[in-house]
Amino acid sequence: MVFAHGAAITAICGSCGSCVVRTDRDVATLGKVSHFDRDLSPLQVDATGVAGKRRFRVVGVVRLGRERVRWNEWAILFEDGDTGWIGESNGQFWVFDEPGKPVALGPDVQRRGARFREGSDHWVVVEAAEAEIVAADGSLPYAVEPGKKRPYADLRRVGGGVGTLDFEAEPTLFAGRVTSLVDLRLEGLRPFAGWSDPALVHFRGPDVSAVRKVSCEGCGASLPIRAPGLAAITACTYCGTATTLVDGHEQGAERGAKHQWEPPIALGKRGKLRGREWQVIGAMVRSVTVDYIRYPWVELFLFNPWRGGAWLVCANGHWSLVELLGELPSSTSAGVGVSHDGVDYRRFQGGAATVDAVAGEFTWEVHRGDRASTVDYIAPPLMLSSETTPDETTWSRGEYLPHEEVSRAFGVALPLPSGVAPHQPNPYAAPGALPQVAMAAGSLAAVGVAGSVVADMLAASEATSVKVEALSKGDNAVSEPFTVVDSWRRRTEVHITASPSSGTGLTVSLVNQGDGNVYEQSYTSGRGDDVTWRLSPGDYVARVEVHEATAPVDVQVNLVRDPGDAGNLTCVGLFAAIGLVALFLGARGNFETQRWAESDGATSSGDDD
Repeated sequence: MVFAHGAAITAICGSCGSCVVRTDRDVATLGKVSHFDRDLSPLQVDATGVAGKRRFRVVGVVRLGRERVRWNEWAILFEDGDTGWIGESNGQFWVFDEPGKPVALGPDVQRRGARFREGSDHWVVVEAAEAEIVAADGSLPYAVEPGKKRPYADLRRVGGGVGTLDFEAEPTLFAGRVTSLVDLRLEGLRPFAGWSDPALVHFRGPDVSAVRKVSCEGCGASLPIRAPGLAAITACTYCGTATTLVDGHEQGAERGAKHQWEPPIALGKRGKLRGREWQVIGAMVRSVTVDYIRYPWVELFLFNPWRGGAWLVCANGHWSLVELLGELPSSTSAGVGVSHDGVDYRRFQGGAATVDAVAGEFTWEVHRGDRASTVDYIAPPLMLSSETTPDETTWSRGEYLPHEEVSRAFGVALPLPSGVAPHQPNPYAAPGALPQVAMAAGSLAAVGVAGSVVADMLAASEATSVKVEALSKGDNAVSEPFTVVDSWRRRTEVHITASPSSGTGLTVSLVNQGDGNVYEQSYTSGRGDDVTWRLSPGDYVARVEVHEATAPVDVQVNLVRDPGDAGNLTCVGLFAAIGLVALFLGARGNFETQRWAESDGATSSGDDD
């Protein structure tokens, strides 16, 4: 027997599983424990990594369990001689790299929901029970007694952080943090057949088999186990029989109602979401009932041997990628939501969720009829959800995914979403949406102005110029005839100029020689007003009468037929711009109205089953 380091108290015999314990005086055997199966974790003894700035080596592991739950605690040895732990449960990892600290606590702390303070930290008990050692390997820093049950409490620190209370002697608090195999820069992990990871490239030992088979006790079908050693239950997709698995071995079955339920993405399908490869290994239908109306959704359980588990959740065609939170959110200052990682979430809805159908495998035991109290909080595109059962409270964070992204990732055709999801991003409130609309509105206004200029230019090409020269005071003269053609607007702008203009006063009359209509305009000392007339079509002459003149006067009359109206076109552009902005703001408000129509604030909520 080899004790791997000075702090090792127990060494597990690799041949027979004996727990050999040493003291300062002698060595004793406290019994035998099951071998730690290679399938139970991607971690293994002698793997190395970095926590903070300190390198460590994995020196041992103990597998603990209670009814329906199993987890691993890995002993690590730092280069400076200190010891620590890596907790592993349901695909999540926590690192405890500081020594435990004795705390003075009353017996009431050993219950779920209990709260206590230690210094400036506020802790909440999320799970409290007794655990039994079911397997072990390597060297461990405490005496391992097979079959002995140890009370414990799992904790979450308000504002971030995890912890555990050990009640072996006096209550001892171990504080830690959520981590991942990538964050720990682990090397020497177990390789898994058919899997690879760009961030984890150093492995040791033979591949762990990817798939095993068990026979369904209900119908005899062969059921693939895609997470061998980790799966706690598998439900037959043909007859619904649920087979319980304990560390990869069948431990009984529960007959289910026969059903033919096909998940929207088939079990065994692989896809890459947000840079990670996942495989669908389980699926279930859950629902809440509010005011006698059932609201169902589908949860697909995703698995990756080194990244743990996640959920792909679909409700009314809207998809979310959901992962467990290892930390406890804090209440917001307004008291109507929670805050996590610098983001404030607003309460959306609570209810009682029921499992209606199960297919495939899960790393925890799930059965038809299981119930949990749920509360959802949203900060689109994110959602925080709490689930509470008699045993524990868990938190998860979901991120909204466009259905096109999910369809592309798994190579399947998916139905289009309907309605508005609670945490669906408002497309009218996205960063840059309003500036884009403002730019479009400005463009419309600019088009109106530009259109008026272009119209004026086009109209100028249809201008007619009439001249009457060398007139003195009291003279009358008639121009050469000119024609005014018909047009759809029949408008003509008349511009009168006189040279010299100073001291000049005159009257210009346009006479339609066909119908006799006369259009008259005066001009005085350069202040003659331009005028727009709707001239009837026909042949015209311009008659000029000079009332005042200090010298011979040359008179020019310019007629611009059907001119562009800058004012009208500009108004059209401005009104269109205003209308566009109004429609945009209205659409944004309507989207939010639809979102909150199903919230607790808009409907009476409760479970009517």
